Amino acid sequence: MRITYQKPTASGRRTGWAKHVTGVDQTKTNGYAFEGEFLDVGESDLPLGAIVVEQYPTGSVRNGNPEGRIYRVTDEGLREIDEGYHWREQFLSLRDAVAKALSTTDPDAERKAAIAEIKRLSEEYDIGMADLL
Repeated sequence: MRITYQKPTASGRRTGWAKHVTGVDQTKTNGYAFEGEFLDVGESDLPLGAIVVEQYPTGSVRNGNPEGRIYRVTDEGLREIDEGYHWREQFLSLRDAVAKALSTTDPDAERKAAIAEIKRLSEEYDIGMADLL
């Protein structure tokens, strides 16, 4: 599924980041716990059901308190699946929630991926979806 990522920004030139998480290292207590690739600004192709973690800058420059947000890739794009976590004070809860999200798959992910591929092929070859089925 193709998603578009815009890096979040806040006052004082503070920026956030996002990562396509493929694993969680339960021994780490910082952002290095999330295994995977950082998302570039712009378009990225990710599999349906993939988990994305975002560090989102909030608060003021002096009293910044970034949030950790968890998203799942759906056929409509990124969908937030959990409330934000305070990055420093609730990091262990964030890490555990990401691990749980990775172990819980979207039951319709395979079906949605197949439908998305059929749609892509019908547009690419300019034929009706019924002809592909």
